[in-house]
Amino acid sequence: MTDRLTYIDGKFTKYGEPVIDELVLHDAMVHLEILSDSCYMLIVSNKEHYWHLTIHSKSGRGNVVARLFEDNSRK
Repeated sequence: MTDRLTYIDGKFTKYGEPVIDELVLHDAMVHLEILSDSCYMLIVSNKEHYWHLTIHSKSGRGNVVARLFEDNSRK
């Protein structure tokens, strides 16, 4: 299995960015920080990737929209 970040076809955030479907990262460091009742910051990284996401939950729903804020390659 390889590291990957995939998106849901045809679904976009209110910022016009594609909605993240799945993030898979092996041998990774994870940092989760609560910014507010409905907003979280998630940073995941390994030797090759650094993904910084903001996650916003919709009121009264279980759906989560994750916005990729930063994506740096460490190659």
